[in-house]
Amino acid sequence: MYYTKKRSVKTVRYAEDYTSQRESTLHREAKYMLDHELERPGGIPSVVALLLLGDLECQVGRDNPGWLYAGMAVRLYLDTRLSGLPDREVEIWQTTLWACVIYDKYWALFLGRPISMKFERLGTCRPAGPEKSLETQIYEALLDLMELAGKITENMDPRSQGPDAVIGRNQYLRMAALDREFSNWYARLLDALRWTPANINTALFSFFLLHQQYHSALILLRRPFAMYEDSQSQDYEGNGPDNHFSALSRTVYTKHAIRVARIFWQHRQRFDTKQIFVTGMQHAGT
Repeated sequence: MYYTKKRSVKTVRYAEDYTSQRESTLHREAKYMLDHELERPGGIPSVVALLLLGDLECQVGRDNPGWLYAGMAVRLYLDTRLSGLPDREVEIWQTTLWACVIYDKYWALFLGRPISMKFERLGTCRPAGPEKSLETQIYEALLDLMELAGKITENMDPRSQGPDAVIGRNQYLRMAALDREFSNWYARLLDALRWTPANINTALFSFFLLHQQYHSALILLRRPFAMYEDSQSQDYEGNGPDNHFSALSRTVYTKHAIRVARIFWQHRQRFDTKQIFVTGMQHAGT
């Protein structure tokens, strides 16, 4: 990110259009205060505010400005020095790091962009102590899941290099290997995080978002190999390996799409969908 924070704000301002009429008062005031805030960043509140502002931009249909705000939050976090801070404040900063990493991968999946935060030693920043709240366990599992999901963005569409590119056997094998990693993640879930009738009846809202994200990630993994465009644009019948793999991918793709729809139905029985995290609505569009 070679552009300055000020230049990022100007880019966002120029990107605004008629959708500004759909902004809430909070949304408008937050953007109005942004210039002043970036002159003297307020640490954690500034980082979190930028992440949330990115959500608000996405909510009114301005995806690219939302991505820019999220990128500014990441940059602001990376520019902050943690040396000399009390242990409690360092722990809060580490939790904020979780949020930045997860948001970075959410935006990468949503817009098909490469991830900008790569932390190989994130495990050292996880909550300590034998007793973790259920909410913490859910977000810890989500962090592991998003690490896997980030790998999808590295090869979001194997044919993206050109319209005539062919999906090779090695790309299928890489997809299958990543699919196994997702299965292993699911198998390692704690009992309290598994999709069971008992958990469904008592779980937090974030529990449903976790499972939606799992199935949505598998949809994104399989989507390029389903080759829906090819099947609609070409009138042929064949029994070759490409046809077999694409048919299998479509079957798996459809299965996970149905499960996302069922999870939506389940959480609507207990929670108000109007209060859903914006990423949850992105799952519906996946």
